[in-house]
Amino acid sequence: MPAAYARITEIDSPRIRLLLDISMLMPALPVTYLDELSRGGIDPALVALLTDHWREPETHGAVLDYLRSGRVPGPVHTLYMNLLVRFGRSGIADVASVLPLLEGVHLKFWDLDDADGRITRPIRDLGEALRRTDYVGTLCSEWGGQEWLDDDPWDTTRRHLDLARETLTDRPTRDDADLQEARTR
Repeated sequence: MPAAYARITEIDSPRIRLLLDISMLMPALPVTYLDELSRGGIDPALVALLTDHWREPETHGAVLDYLRSGRVPGPVHTLYMNLLVRFGRSGIADVASVLPLLEGVHLKFWDLDDADGRITRPIRDLGEALRRTDYVGTLCSEWGGQEWLDDDPWDTTRRHLDLARETLTDRPTRDDADLQEARTR
């Protein structure tokens, strides 16, 4: 465990804890984000790599090489930087050692396209891991997709909260048709 985490454990105060952003645990990039990069002029070969091999170490190198090449178009440059600072490639095992130190979790999401579990899988994995630590902290929804989507933030957040609740409790609060629609909008 890194020294800072060890120090938090040593202090053992409920006021000094960690916050986890679930964006660290992204199995795949948001579909709408990839579409925006494509529309913005990012090389289709790189978009395909980001789509199919997000978590592979070589992908990170390709992202850096493309940035260094100067080929990132100005209109999507800020969005492109999300690949380096906002979207993570870790799995739940990578953060397991700090879970007992958590006081809060941002259930960050970017869009609601969950056809392959890219939103619900990290929520489910984290929920299962937190149950083993007797977690009693806060879970909050946080939407980042407003950077490229014009969706209604209230409706989008409500649908994400419903999806997260259903994922964590395995008790649907809506019928299956509504759930599928929420996952693909």
